Amino acid sequence: MKNQKGFIQIPLLIIVIASVVIASAGAGIVLHKQGKLASLTANISEVFKGTKDTEGEIKKSEADITSDITSIIKTEEQKELKLQKELKLQEELRQQLEEEARIKAQQELQQQLETQRLAEKQRQQEKLQIVGSISLKVMPSTIEADGKSEFVVEAVVRNINGNPIPNKKVNFKLFEESQEILSGNELTNSEGFASKTYIAGTTPGLLTITASADDVSQSVYLKCLLEGTKEVKAYIEKLATKYLPVGKSAKKLFEECTEANVEELNRLEREEFLSWDWNLTLCYQSVTEIQEAQTVFNSIPAPQVMEKFKAFNNKMMDYRSNSYRKWIEVAENWESLNQYQIESLLNQFKSLGKQADFYDSQAGKELQRYTEQNF
Repeated sequence: MKNQKGFIQIPLLIIVIASVVIASAGAGIVLHKQGKLASLTANISEVFKGTKDTEGEIKKSEADITSDITSIIKTEEQKELKLQKELKLQEELRQQLEEEARIKAQQELQQQLETQRLAEKQRQQEKLQIVGSISLKVMPSTIEADGKSEFVVEAVVRNINGNPIPNKKVNFKLFEESQEILSGNELTNSEGFASKTYIAGTTPGLLTITASADDVSQSVYLKCLLEGTKEVKAYIEKLATKYLPVGKSAKKLFEECTEANVEELNRLEREEFLSWDWNLTLCYQSVTEIQEAQTVFNSIPAPQVMEKFKAFNNKMMDYRSNSYRKWIEVAENWESLNQYQIESLLNQFKSLGKQADFYDSQAGKELQRYTEQNF
């Protein structure tokens, strides 16, 4: 700023000089008339000499000012260049930061989308693992309670879409009268299938088997039969094919004979019989057919558990035959028997008939116990 002030003073100095010159000229004319011009001229020369010296200084000042201005301009240009570089660097940094932020935002968005995709996939997988149903069966459905026979429990686990679920843990449980006796776990295969093999116990009855996975369960029932039931079944089948036809025929006949004899006994209380021939024939036929039926019955080997039934049935047939033999005895010896003897034999006939009915009932109950409980 100091140099600038010097630069401004130059025109002023020139003006001052010009003013001085004009004033001097005017004054010179006056002085010339007065005879004083010579001395004034000398003074003016001195003034112009001083002016030349001032012009040199002015030129020097101008050079300095130009140099300063050039230096200032150069400095400003350098500052401008530096500022431009800084602005450029800042712009590049801004763009770099924006690009990094954009890339980061894009990566975060992709990561978020991938997380959502994985979460959805996980939900779908979990949905596929949600148990919708369990199919359960036991093979065979009946088994002997012999402590050695095996049975297999099979389960198929499906999801809510009805597709099999692989690698699903299935919990199997066995109950006897609501009391848990066995349990175990198995994993399903690729087809959703799981199975477990068990050995029968020794207690006959109904066994409840459950299979559960998650909150879904299913139950089936296994009938545990008395030991030897297979043999009993085979025995009963043989009775049905061999003995039953003969036994039915004999039973029908002795029922007819019994009905006729009861009718005759009622008549006996009112009057004497004129003839016993037709009723006697029925009695003989009944005894014969009962003996034939008993022969067929005893020819079929019975398992040990059916010995009681066999004994009851044999006693029934024995008492039935003996009761008819008493009737035959009365009929054949009617003329030689007194009233007391007749009544005694007829009472024996009745008693033996009741005994036959009792053992017939016992045999029927024993057979029914096996058939109803085990078949």
